[in-house]
Amino acid sequence: CRAWNNSDDGFDLEIEGLLVVENSYSFNNGYLDGDGMGFKFGLKDIKTDGVTKVLTNCVSAFNKYNGFTTNDRNAVTNPMHVYNCVAYKNGNTGFMIFQTDETDSRELQRVFRNNISYKNYTTHRTMNDARYTHSNNTWDTQVELSDADFISLDSSGLQGARLPDGSLPEINFLRLVEGSDLIDAGLDVGLDFSGLAPDMGAYEFK
Repeated sequence: CRAWNNSDDGFDLEIEGLLVVENSYSFNNGYLDGDGMGFKFGLKDIKTDGVTKVLTNCVSAFNKYNGFTTNDRNAVTNPMHVYNCVAYKNGNTGFMIFQTDETDSRELQRVFRNNISYKNYTTHRTMNDARYTHSNNTWDTQVELSDADFISLDSSGLQGARLPDGSLPEINFLRLVEGSDLIDAGLDVGLDFSGLAPDMGAYEFK
């Protein structure tokens, strides 16, 4: 799916039950009269034992405020998995993780792995004493992140025509270039990958 040029958020995922978002774009949102989040979760009063939000291989770019936000500030939090996503040039932070009213063990069920945060106003941010489980994200590792890691930073194809099978257009925006040290720098989270280990970001290099 794609969400762009919305007055408020791109994807506002404040619903009950399991929600899985894969291979989706959110861009240029929030510039009329809204918060401008790319992907926003949380702010529900019902606590569940299982994972309720799963985001994989998604791109959030050029949004007014945060690329991805847990949005569970001072409230209950539910387990979530955010894997292999990219936040690029968002107006506040790439990934915002809030402190909640839950225990540390509960907050640690929010898991972020293999994500890229690049050229946002701030790379990532945890509010107050927030806890979350994270590894193999660009803010966790010593990878050298630069424009040269990507085939292209030209985003014009984001609004391009879908392919005949209905899938999103094949574009080079934010895809890793051969030789990038983000290739094979991820952790196996159950998604398909090639090479010695998963890559970081939304697109596996092939």
